[in-house]
Amino acid sequence: MDRVRVESMTQDDRSVNTDPALIMDQIRRRVLEIANRRKIEDGPEPFQAGNAEVSSLLQSMSEGIGNPWREEALSTSYPFPLRSLALKIRRIIQAEIRWAIEPFIQQQTRFNLSSIAAVRSAWESSNRETEQIRPGSPQLLRYAAFEESARGSSALVKSRQTAYVDNFRGRANVLDVGCGRGEFLELLKEQGVQAYGIDNNSEMVKIATSRGLRVLKADALKHLWDLEDGILGGLFCAQVIEHMTAAEALEFVQLAFRKMMHGSRIVIETVNPTSVFALTEFFRDPTHAKPVHPDTLRFMLESAGFVSVRIQYCNEPTGEKLEEIKSDDVSVAGINRSFQKLNRLLWGPMDYAAIGIR
Repeated sequence: MDRVRVESMTQDDRSVNTDPALIMDQIRRRVLEIANRRKIEDGPEPFQAGNAEVSSLLQSMSEGIGNPWREEALSTSYPFPLRSLALKIRRIIQAEIRWAIEPFIQQQTRFNLSSIAAVRSAWESSNRETEQIRPGSPQLLRYAAFEESARGSSALVKSRQTAYVDNFRGRANVLDVGCGRGEFLELLKEQGVQAYGIDNNSEMVKIATSRGLRVLKADALKHLWDLEDGILGGLFCAQVIEHMTAAEALEFVQLAFRKMMHGSRIVIETVNPTSVFALTEFFRDPTHAKPVHPDTLRFMLESAGFVSVRIQYCNEPTGEKLEEIKSDDVSVAGINRSFQKLNRLLWGPMDYAAIGIR
């Protein structure tokens, strides 16, 4: 029985080998059948998947890009008489053309991996944006009302920002980034300084424009990228940088340097993290990303190219502090110095501004 089977196999091989045109035609038809079957099975269904499914898909795509010359890539599902000969023919053809198409395969592999990375990045970015606009998220707060409660009235904010006006006297085309309700723009307008503001909150823009101020709804980084270099006569940014990531803050400072005129000034005000009381207020705002230390912001400005950078503390809290002991005793003087240190740590200024010259 085995002998008959072996002889039959040998005869099949011999008959197949004598007609290579038939073999190639069968291979071609087999490939077309597989392709048509996969096309029908896959269909043009729209892709819908959850995060886990997409992550798994991207991982499988990445792992699936391999060497087309691997032995696994040569396996076929042809009937027995054709299988061994088909593999031999494919190996011979591949050996002949490999030297010509190998560079293209490498380029395509690099392109595929880059494409997968881009798709993954876009997907993750989309997920982050979805998280940010999910119902009940901080982005959907009525931020104008929240600011009124957390930061204070327009009159209070305006009185606090008066100290910064002198940095922009005699300048033109000053930009207020994250202008909010427009308090600082009003101060500049009162002093004859031509300025405009941007804010990404539609409600804030509506309030500011209703006051007769020039305000655009725009993203800070995108707006700066769109400006010509050296066009700004100054830049003011109050209580915004703490909403940025570290990478965004660095990009913002570097862009500001490029877009500002020589000799113009930048003023960036933010929460003072060296004050414990200020930090407790910092976390009241759910849209805050992280506090920025004064030394860090100074270093960022200097690294970008700004000179004569200084830190200006402001907005002392009105609350209880440790009272010094009134006595001429030497030992009491030491206790009072400790009280002063504690007061600076616990109830230091609420905010600070980093000021530099372009």
